[in-house]
Formats: sequence, C-alpha cells, structure tokens
Amino acid sequence: MAPVTISIVGLGRQGSEHLKAIQTLESEGACSLIAVCDNDPAKMESLPARISRYTDVAEMLGRNRPQAVVVATPNNQHLAICEQALGQGIHVLKEKPLALTMRDAKKLAAAANANSAVLHVSQQRRFHPYYRTALSWLPRLGEIDLISYGFFLNDKFDSWYWRVAKGGGCWYGLGWHAAWVWAFFGGPLQEVHVRWQVGKQRSFTQDTDHSCIAMGSFISGGSALAHLSVVHPFKAEDVVIEGPNGAVVLRRNELILFNSDGTPQIRNDAPFSWEAAYRYQLLDFMDSIAAAEPGVDKFSLWAMSTLSAGRQSARCGLPVKISEIDDTVGGIAASDTLQSLEEIIQ
Repeated sequence: MAPVTISIVGLGRQGSEHLKAIQTLESEGACSLIAVCDNDPAKMESLPARISRYTDVAEMLGRNRPQAVVVATPNNQHLAICEQALGQGIHVLKEKPLALTMRDAKKLAAAANANSAVLHVSQQRRFHPYYRTALSWLPRLGEIDLISYGFFLNDKFDSWYWRVAKGGGCWYGLGWHAAWVWAFFGGPLQEVHVRWQVGKQRSFTQDTDHSCIAMGSFISGGSALAHLSVVHPFKAEDVVIEGPNGAVVLRRNELILFNSDGTPQIRNDAPFSWEAAYRYQLLDFMDSIAAAEPGVDKFSLWAMSTLSAGRQSARCGLPVKISEIDDTVGGIAASDTLQSLEEIIQ
C-alpha cells in the first residue's frame, strides 16, 4: 500500500504530539505529511519547505486534498472541520471528544458512513500496553463491582480550555477520559450523576468547571466512580478495578494485579513511551483506512453518551439515564437512545 497522505489542522499541545508521531512514521514510509493548517503562521515556520502551510482549512482541503486529516483544534471548531473533511470522503482522526453534543456526534457518524470515511477519536490509552494487559486480566476478578478513575492536572494556563464558548472545561476534557475508561473496561453505562465546581482559580479568569465528581452504573452491573481536577497540586492518573477475586490497579507507569486478600500477584513497572502510543494509534487509523472500515468505534460512542448525559446531570443536579438524554441541554431526545446512534454505523 502506498503511504497515506495526511494533513494536520492545529499545532497546539496535542497537534504537536501528532506531528511528531506522523514524522516518525513518515521516516518509515508509512505515511506522507503534505500540509498543515494553523491560525498562527509562526507555529509552522520550522516545518520542511515541501509541506504546504495554510491558515484556512477549506483552502487546505481544496488545494492539497489528503487521504486523511488529523484535527487538533479547540473543541468548538471540531464539527465544522470534520464535516468539511468527511463530506469529501477524507478520513479523520480527531482529538477528543467525539463531539460537544449527541446531535453533533450523530452528524459526524452519519457523514463518515455516508462517505465511506473512517472517523477515529484520539485515545492513546487504547494503545498503551498497560491498558491492554489490564483488560486481559479482568476475567480473573470475577464480576466487576467497581471501576474508579482519578485524573488530576495542574493546568493554570489561560487558554481556550477554560472557555465555555470554546467547548472547554474539566468535564469535556478529563471527563471524556473517565467515560472512555469506563467504556473500555466496563461497557456502556445505564445512568450517570455528575457534580462539578465552577472555576475559582485566581491566576486567570475562567467561566467553566475545573473539578468534577462522577458516579454511574453499568448496564452489565457494577458501579463507576471518577474524581477529576484540572487545578490539582500535581499530575496523576489511576484506575482501580475491583471484583470478588481481586483488583487491578493501573497508574501511568505501574500496573498491579492483587489477589482477593490484597496481596500483589503480578506487578509491572517497565517504562513505556507515550509517544509510542501516538504512533500505534496512527497505525491503527491507517489500518482501518486500508481495510475500508468506516464509522466510529463503540468505545467512543459509549463515552459520548456518558459525556452528554453527565453534562445534563451536572446542570440539573440529578442522576440521568443514558436513554433519556434531553436534546435541549446538549444531548438527544428522550426517545432517541444510544442504540439509535450505534445503528448509524452498522
């Protein structure tokens, strides 16, 4: 197969990570970066001269039509960019979340399916060996009783991430990771209850949530719990999965399987580069292109349903059933369930 031609939209924090992964795979002959788009020309100055540079997405897609595009812009810009690309049959690997509303998620899923385009949501954890190993250990635990997730950052930068109008905030950032981890290890939720705190950080002005507590229940049984904060004193991430026969503890650089008596049975703390996960993610994306597998993966669909229901729950202060998300506050109509979204990509 000839190298996949790729363009990038957005060279911020995540876009720069995708760029490094693409350049590594390009050196191996797996892909070819042909164009980059960013509203700040200075971010593109160091790129090789052969790569076309744009500040307008439509112009880039029109003049240098790639086979695939990586979208790493502020959340509120995702829909318009992805619709332009998918509408032309261009495959999309986009930053989280899948969308800001279930209605928009359905639009993107339908556009991908209608134009035979692959639509992947960036999630490096899916390609981290610790996450894959932890998933393989779950049968040893018996029926899952609880999946708890904690993700903490010390992010005090005054950026788009802290603006409601740009789709930022703790729940739409870290909350996606919580929803995805729950989906990956436990399947879809039937109910979620989210409480968030609005910004109180004095170092800059913010108008969105900075910390969240979330609880939920899985369709298959068991409970979900998450504590998220973007203004925590230090960065940390951990997953604890409990069952009657033991527990799995997963941290960013450590994986432990415990027996039911709390004794560590298997421990793994071998170093792993997150840069490698970006490369594996791109390879998986290109494999889906080669195999002509359009649509969205089920974990992203389940996470999107949880994210949207959690937003409604935080606003009303009550638990919300996934099948009863109200489109008036960013979800879908009560009669429009998760199953109907999955039907779009079948």
